[in-house]
Amino acid sequence: MRKIKTGRNLPIAILVGLILISLVVFTLFINKYAFTFLALAAVLLAGYEVTSQLNDVKKINLSIFLNLSLISIFIIFSVLFEELGLIYALILSLIFIYVYSYGQKKFKQTLQLSSSTVLYLGIFGGLAMLMLNQSDGAERIFIFIALTALSDTGGYFSGILFGKHKLAPKISPKKSYEGLLGSILLSVLASISITPLFLDLNLFESIILGLVLPLTGTAGDLFESYVKRNLNIKDFSSLLPGHGGMADRIDSLAFNSLFSYLIFGIFLGF
Repeated sequence: MRKIKTGRNLPIAILVGLILISLVVFTLFINKYAFTFLALAAVLLAGYEVTSQLNDVKKINLSIFLNLSLISIFIIFSVLFEELGLIYALILSLIFIYVYSYGQKKFKQTLQLSSSTVLYLGIFGGLAMLMLNQSDGAERIFIFIALTALSDTGGYFSGILFGKHKLAPKISPKKSYEGLLGSILLSVLASISITPLFLDLNLFESIILGLVLPLTGTAGDLFESYVKRNLNIKDFSSLLPGHGGMADRIDSLAFNSLFSYLIFGIFLGF
């Protein structure tokens, strides 16, 4: 029998994962404002982790206060002004980051890294708020997060049980094509089973959603793995035992937020 090596404390990881899922479900269906606060806290923690690591590794002086403030603006403006809020936040962010970076010794690097951090996390949080703003917003968010989590789970266990053919060995050595297949299968099955219970999607639309999210989620995971490999770090922090940092936990969610927003918008309306 093949010996399974997960690389993490699996019981602790499962416990922390269940706690996070419980918090999401509780706030999402009890009070949308509570979920908004939870989402804001999550992206701000991620922003702090990423900015701190960039400062430490790249020996630059990104402003933690500025980055976190601009990430907050993306979420707040998306709640208040919907799609236009994302545009307003984008314009303000680029102006403030440029002004701040102009006074730094490493102008181009500061501008690039600060902009990337703020836009990556800010747009992710803003898109989540745009989904939440809909009349069926809680259901959209729940399906988006549930399918992402189940896709990650399918890929994780398929990878450690059957993974032989490496997907991107130079970026993420543990990822395999077998893991990706398991991710897709569980995502599609879960989407067919649970999505129509919460949203007015037919079988074909549920399959499309289930097919797309594991692909984009894996892309998000590989993107963060590429960033961490360039920074020569394993995790952005040790905040969440068994998971790493908050930034490590939301890697798949960040990419999936865009495609969930688009798919829900096309099938259900923006």
